[in-house]
Amino acid sequence: MISRIAVPFSEQRSAKNLGEMLTENDVHEVGLYGKYPTSAVFYSNSKVVKLMHEREVAGYIPKDFSWTSKNVMPYATLERNPYRIVVVTPSSYDRFIAQQNKKWQVIDADSSWIMLRMQKG
Repeated sequence: MISRIAVPFSEQRSAKNLGEMLTENDVHEVGLYGKYPTSAVFYSNSKVVKLMHEREVAGYIPKDFSWTSKNVMPYATLERNPYRIVVVTPSSYDRFIAQQNKKWQVIDADSSWIMLRMQKG
């Protein structure tokens, strides 16, 4: 009985669908705004870089003898976002778009993730 519940629940909590989306779209490196699921890296073998505001970086950097030392995933700032492809959650989409000076187009999406590509020009 437990395995019937555990497998669907664990897949629901993982980012397997994001990993598959990255693989299907042949994305090898992507910026991610919003929650950061480490399992997306496992399922896609892509480099997934957490995007955050410059003001958040100081609180994110690992500190000696602190629980924040677990923050080992790569990150970049939104203000200097170098990524032409970004993934956001549906709940963070409006916030991400409002903070950007560039135009973005949706290239793939499901109920958990929206993949955006920066428009040229």
